[in-house]
Amino acid sequence: FVVDMARKWAERLLADPGQSVEQRIDAMYLTAFSRRPSEAEKSEAIAFLEAQGARFGIPDQQRKVSPQAWADLCHVLFNVKEFVFVE
Repeated sequence: FVVDMARKWAERLLADPGQSVEQRIDAMYLTAFSRRPSEAEKSEAIAFLEAQGARFGIPDQQRKVSPQAWADLCHVLFNVKEFVFVE
């Protein structure tokens, strides 16, 4: 279920080709945590997309728009304690 929801979230994020990677990451954090990501979180997310793209054998220029990599990033955010627990 979680993997499927992560895939659907990634599809929604990638539906607007006019958005930059940074705008998509901002949207993810606003949706999941009601806040913008820190610069460190944004950098880590971009590095994660690159690493996952490399892991899947996706060419360099396509890694930041790979549905597989974005679905994995969405899955990661589902597992962040800030998403799971309400203060």
